[in-house]
Amino acid sequence: MYSNNMYGNNPYGVYNPTPIQAPPQKQEVDRVNGRNGAEMYRMAPDSSAIVLDINDPMIWFIQTDSAGYKSIIPYDISPHEEKKLPDAKTIDERMNGFDERLRAIEEALK
Repeated sequence: MYSNNMYGNNPYGVYNPTPIQAPPQKQEVDRVNGRNGAEMYRMAPDSSAIVLDINDPMIWFIQTDSAGYKSIIPYDISPHEEKKLPDAKTIDERMNGFDERLRAIEEALK
């Protein structure tokens, strides 16, 4: 009735609740040396890539059509700067300026 197979008495195989995961692979940003490097960047047909220029603060968007011909579009990049929140002191100074102008208008209308 019960077979003595390599899975024990389970006819459906082994149940493994924790799958084995491969360790993450090393990744790096692809880099090129100017437009000439972007033109020499090897790609398969119907592909696209964004590569970093090692000389200037720019990236290259490279895409190929079905025949493997490339279109290369450069984009300038700069570090992101967080917007500064308005300082309460400068807001108070601006409000005082509005108050002074309003008083001057009220005096002129009297």
